[in-house]
Amino acid sequence: GKPYEEKAPDGTDSYMSIKGSFLWGKNLKPEYVWFNGNAKHYILGDKIDPSGLVQINTLLGSYDDEDSKIVPVKVHRANQIYDTEHLTLIQPKTFSSKPGDGGYWKEFDWNKAAAEGMKAVNLPYSGKYGFVRTEMTWPINHMVGTKDKTVACGECHTRDNGRMAKLQGFYMPGRDRNEPIEGLGRLLLLATLLGAFAHGGSRLVAGWRNRRDA
Repeated sequence: GKPYEEKAPDGTDSYMSIKGSFLWGKNLKPEYVWFNGNAKHYILGDKIDPSGLVQINTLLGSYDDEDSKIVPVKVHRANQIYDTEHLTLIQPKTFSSKPGDGGYWKEFDWNKAAAEGMKAVNLPYSGKYGFVRTEMTWPINHMVGTKDKTVACGECHTRDNGRMAKLQGFYMPGRDRNEPIEGLGRLLLLATLLGAFAHGGSRLVAGWRNRRDA
Protein backbone atom coordinates (compact mmCIF):
# COMPACT_ATOMS: atom_id res chain seq x y z
CA GLY A 1 0.00 0.00 0.00
CA LYS A 2 2.99 2.31 0.07
CA PRO A 3 5.04 3.49 -2.92
CA TYR A 4 8.47 2.05 -3.53
CA GLU A 5 11.15 1.95 -6.20
CA GLU A 6 13.56 -0.66 -7.53
CA LYS A 7 16.92 0.15 -9.07
CA ALA A 8 18.83 -1.56 -11.89
CA PRO A 9 22.52 -2.38 -11.40
CA ASP A 10 23.52 0.85 -13.18
CA GLY A 11 21.42 2.95 -10.80
CA THR A 12 18.52 3.71 -13.13
CA ASP A 13 14.92 3.10 -12.05
CA SER A 14 13.69 -0.36 -13.06
CA TYR A 15 10.36 -0.05 -11.25
CA MET A 16 8.38 2.81 -9.71
CA SER A 17 5.00 2.33 -8.06
CA ILE A 18 3.60 5.45 -9.74
CA LYS A 19 4.70 4.52 -13.27
CA GLY A 20 5.44 0.80 -13.48
CA SER A 21 8.43 -1.01 -14.99
CA PHE A 22 11.16 0.55 -17.11
CA LEU A 23 13.52 -0.85 -19.72
CA TRP A 24 16.56 1.32 -20.42
CA GLY A 25 19.07 1.18 -23.25
CA LYS A 26 21.97 3.11 -24.77
CA ASN A 27 22.87 3.79 -28.40
CA LEU A 28 19.51 2.43 -29.51
CA LYS A 29 18.61 2.41 -33.18
CA PRO A 30 15.48 4.41 -34.00
CA GLU A 31 12.60 3.04 -36.01
CA TYR A 32 11.75 4.59 -39.38
CA VAL A 33 8.46 5.60 -41.03
CA TRP A 34 7.22 7.56 -44.02
CA PHE A 35 5.96 11.00 -42.90
CA ASN A 36 4.43 13.85 -44.89
CA GLY A 37 4.03 16.25 -41.98
CA ASN A 38 0.46 15.23 -41.13
CA ALA A 39 -0.78 12.93 -38.39
CA LYS A 40 -3.92 11.45 -36.87
CA HIS A 41 -4.40 11.54 -33.10
CA TYR A 42 -6.57 9.73 -30.61
CA ILE A 43 -8.98 12.24 -29.04
CA LEU A 44 -10.10 11.60 -25.47
CA GLY A 45 -13.55 10.02 -25.66
CA ASP A 46 -12.97 8.21 -28.99
CA LYS A 47 -13.96 4.55 -29.09
CA ILE A 48 -11.19 1.96 -29.20
CA ASP A 49 -10.90 -1.71 -30.10
CA PRO A 50 -9.30 -3.34 -27.04
CA SER A 51 -8.68 -6.59 -28.92
CA GLY A 52 -5.87 -4.94 -30.86
CA LEU A 53 -3.16 -2.35 -30.54
CA VAL A 54 -4.42 1.21 -29.94
CA GLN A 55 -2.50 3.89 -31.81
CA ILE A 56 -2.38 7.14 -29.85
CA ASN A 57 -1.11 8.85 -32.97
CA THR A 58 -0.38 7.81 -36.55
CA LEU A 59 2.15 9.58 -38.74
CA LEU A 60 0.77 9.77 -42.28
CA GLY A 61 2.77 9.16 -45.42
CA SER A 62 3.86 6.51 -47.87
CA TYR A 63 6.37 5.79 -50.60
CA ASP A 64 3.79 6.83 -53.22
CA ASP A 65 3.24 10.21 -51.53
CA GLU A 66 5.62 12.74 -53.09
CA ASP A 67 5.42 14.90 -49.94
CA SER A 68 6.66 12.07 -47.72
CA LYS A 69 10.16 11.37 -46.52
CA ILE A 70 11.68 8.74 -44.28
CA VAL A 71 12.07 10.00 -40.71
CA PRO A 72 13.52 8.36 -37.57
CA VAL A 73 11.08 7.89 -34.68
CA LYS A 74 10.87 6.62 -31.14
CA VAL A 75 7.84 4.45 -30.35
CA HIS A 76 6.47 4.56 -26.80
CA ARG A 77 4.78 1.24 -26.04
CA ALA A 78 2.71 0.91 -22.89
CA ASN A 79 -0.37 -0.54 -21.20
CA GLN A 80 -3.04 2.09 -20.49
CA ILE A 81 -6.22 2.00 -18.47
CA TYR A 82 -9.51 2.02 -20.38
CA ASP A 83 -13.24 1.77 -19.69
CA THR A 84 -14.30 -1.81 -20.54
CA GLU A 85 -17.95 -0.80 -21.12
CA HIS A 86 -17.65 2.56 -22.85
CA LEU A 87 -14.53 1.36 -24.74
CA THR A 88 -12.67 4.62 -24.23
CA LEU A 89 -9.26 5.35 -22.81
CA ILE A 90 -9.45 6.69 -19.27
CA GLN A 91 -7.83 9.91 -18.13
CA PRO A 92 -6.97 8.95 -14.53
CA LYS A 93 -6.29 11.50 -11.84
CA THR A 94 -2.65 11.04 -10.89
CA PHE A 95 -1.58 14.02 -8.80
CA SER A 96 -3.05 14.72 -5.36
CA SER A 97 -3.46 18.29 -4.14
CA LYS A 98 -5.05 17.17 -0.88
CA PRO A 99 -5.53 13.88 1.01
CA GLY A 100 -8.37 11.71 -0.23
CA ASP A 101 -8.86 13.40 -3.61
CA GLY A 102 -8.23 10.19 -5.57
CA GLY A 103 -4.79 10.94 -6.99
CA TYR A 104 -3.27 7.60 -7.99
CA TRP A 105 0.28 8.55 -7.05
CA LYS A 106 -0.86 8.91 -3.44
CA GLU A 107 -3.70 6.43 -2.99
CA PHE A 108 -2.90 3.76 -5.62
CA ASP A 109 -6.60 3.12 -6.24
CA TRP A 110 -7.21 2.75 -9.98
CA ASN A 111 -10.99 2.81 -9.67
CA LYS A 112 -11.05 6.03 -7.68
CA ALA A 113 -8.39 7.66 -9.84
CA ALA A 114 -10.38 6.75 -12.97
CA ALA A 115 -13.64 8.11 -11.56
CA GLU A 116 -12.07 11.40 -10.47
CA GLY A 117 -10.11 11.82 -13.68
CA MET A 118 -13.06 11.22 -16.01
CA LYS A 119 -15.20 13.51 -13.89
CA ALA A 120 -12.63 16.28 -14.37
CA VAL A 121 -12.78 15.95 -18.18
CA ASN A 122 -16.59 15.60 -18.25
CA LEU A 123 -16.63 12.10 -19.70
CA PRO A 124 -18.60 9.08 -18.42
CA TYR A 125 -17.01 6.27 -16.45
CA SER A 126 -18.76 2.93 -16.06
CA GLY A 127 -16.85 1.87 -12.95
CA LYS A 128 -15.22 -1.01 -14.84
CA TYR A 129 -11.72 -0.81 -16.19
CA GLY A 130 -9.00 -2.86 -17.80
CA PHE A 131 -5.68 -2.26 -19.55
CA VAL A 132 -4.94 -2.14 -23.27
CA ARG A 133 -1.72 -2.03 -25.28
CA THR A 134 -0.98 1.36 -26.85
CA GLU A 135 1.67 2.93 -29.06
CA MET A 136 2.68 6.56 -29.48
CA THR A 137 5.14 7.58 -32.21
CA TRP A 138 7.53 10.47 -31.61
CA PRO A 139 9.59 11.95 -34.48
CA ILE A 140 13.20 12.44 -33.37
CA ASN A 141 13.78 16.16 -33.73
CA HIS A 142 16.49 16.43 -31.07
CA MET A 143 19.23 14.26 -29.56
CA VAL A 144 20.58 13.84 -33.11
CA GLY A 145 24.19 12.68 -33.35
CA THR A 146 26.97 14.81 -34.80
CA LYS A 147 28.12 14.34 -38.40
CA ASP A 148 31.12 12.26 -37.34
CA LYS A 149 28.63 9.65 -36.08
CA THR A 150 26.88 9.30 -39.45
CA VAL A 151 26.00 5.65 -40.02
CA ALA A 152 27.56 3.58 -42.79
CA CYS A 153 25.64 2.67 -45.95
CA GLY A 154 25.44 -0.95 -44.84
CA GLU A 155 23.23 0.03 -41.90
CA CYS A 156 20.32 0.34 -44.36
CA HIS A 157 21.42 -1.33 -47.58
CA THR A 158 21.58 -4.86 -46.21
CA ARG A 159 19.43 -7.98 -46.13
CA ASP A 160 20.45 -8.65 -42.55
CA ASN A 161 17.68 -6.80 -40.65
CA GLY A 162 18.85 -3.30 -41.56
CA ARG A 163 17.40 -0.04 -40.34
CA MET A 164 14.92 0.13 -43.23
CA ALA A 165 13.76 -3.49 -42.97
CA LYS A 166 10.18 -2.54 -42.02
CA LEU A 167 9.70 -0.02 -44.84
CA GLN A 168 8.13 -1.83 -47.77
CA GLY A 169 6.60 -0.97 -51.15
CA PHE A 170 9.81 0.08 -52.92
CA TYR A 171 13.09 -1.40 -54.10
CA MET A 172 16.20 -0.66 -52.05
CA PRO A 173 19.56 -1.79 -53.46
CA GLY A 174 21.34 -4.19 -51.15
CA ARG A 175 18.17 -4.94 -49.20
CA ASP A 176 15.66 -6.26 -51.74
CA ARG A 177 15.87 -8.81 -54.51
CA ASN A 178 14.69 -7.88 -58.02
CA GLU A 179 15.97 -10.24 -60.68
CA PRO A 180 15.50 -7.91 -63.72
CA ILE A 181 17.31 -5.05 -61.97
CA GLU A 182 20.02 -7.26 -60.51
CA GLY A 183 20.44 -9.04 -63.85
CA LEU A 184 20.90 -5.69 -65.58
CA GLY A 185 23.39 -4.69 -62.90
CA ARG A 186 25.40 -7.86 -63.47
CA LEU A 187 25.44 -7.22 -67.24
CA LEU A 188 26.59 -3.64 -66.70
CA LEU A 189 29.32 -4.84 -64.34
CA LEU A 190 30.43 -7.48 -66.86
CA ALA A 191 30.40 -4.93 -69.69
CA THR A 192 32.47 -2.55 -67.55
CA LEU A 193 35.03 -5.25 -66.79
CA LEU A 194 35.22 -6.32 -70.45
CA GLY A 195 35.61 -2.71 -71.52
CA ALA A 196 38.38 -2.17 -68.98
CA PHE A 197 40.22 -5.32 -70.12
CA ALA A 198 39.76 -4.39 -73.78
CA HIS A 199 41.04 -0.89 -73.20
CA GLY A 200 43.98 -2.10 -71.14
CA GLY A 201 44.76 -4.76 -73.69
CA SER A 202 44.73 -2.30 -76.56
CA ARG A 203 47.12 -0.04 -74.68
CA LEU A 204 49.51 -2.95 -74.11
CA VAL A 205 49.39 -3.98 -77.78
CA ALA A 206 49.91 -0.39 -78.92
CA GLY A 207 52.89 -0.02 -76.58
CA TRP A 208 54.41 -3.28 -77.79
CA ARG A 209 54.06 -2.19 -81.47
CA ASN A 210 55.61 1.18 -80.75
CA ARG A 211 58.62 -0.46 -79.13
CA ARG A 212 58.94 -2.94 -82.01
CA ASP A 213 58.80 -0.22 -84.68
CA ALA A 214 61.39 1.82 -82.83
